[in-house]
Amino acid sequence: MKGFKKEFNLPLFLITLGMLLIMFTVGLVVGTYIASDNIEKLANENIRKQRLIEQQKDRIRELQLFKQQQEIKGGQPFEI
Repeated sequence: MKGFKKEFNLPLFLITLGMLLIMFTVGLVVGTYIASDNIEKLANENIRKQRLIEQQKDRIRELQLFKQQQEIKGGQPFEI
């Protein structure tokens, strides 16, 4: 029995390498798209929350100013 020597199949190797490269590239593109979409959603949510916080701060300022005016006029102060 002669020694078994397997030949290197270059076309098969190149096809396999090409398929792996294609799968990696597709995975990278899909992953980047999903990450970008998630970042956009988080950014929009943060903007919405920041606007709400600003509105609440404005309301607190209004109430504090109203309380000061009531105290100056001698009216009954109220708790915020």
